[in-house]
Amino acid sequence: MPVHIIHCTFDTYTDDFRKELTQLKNRYQLKGIAFGDLYLDGHREWGEALAKDTGLEALYPLWMQQKDTLLELSKFIDSGYRAIVIRVMREKLSDEWLGKQLDGQFLEDIQKYDICPMGESGEYHTFVYDGPLFHEEIKIRVGNKLKEDLSNRLEVFLLE
Repeated sequence: MPVHIIHCTFDTYTDDFRKELTQLKNRYQLKGIAFGDLYLDGHREWGEALAKDTGLEALYPLWMQQKDTLLELSKFIDSGYRAIVIRVMREKLSDEWLGKQLDGQFLEDIQKYDICPMGESGEYHTFVYDGPLFHEEIKIRVGNKLKEDLSNRLEVFLLE
């Protein structure tokens, strides 16, 4: 299945997500959807409800206890996956974090902040573009840093 970006707004997030997911399910005969949530019950409840509404199985392969997040971030960094920070919650992290690679320096720096080291409460979001399970690296180009309501976002463009 190719990368598919769901465009949505905060006000219509669930409806937009449900609509797009239903179309993807039908187009690719999907049986389940994997969510990247780690430990917040409210996130899991939302995903399970969405999956049920669209007739898919909700999968949570990363589910863990909150106390394990720093260790798991370290394992992710060592695993060969490559990810870039594409969004930061302005009240938690400055836009200097946009474009940072998740690497050893990131692991060291993120521990200086009073946030979940894996950004589980939305402190930051990433785009994973390469790793052991990828057939090939997803080629990207970064654009401008954009200021939005509560966050700053890095434009990311997929290259062909």
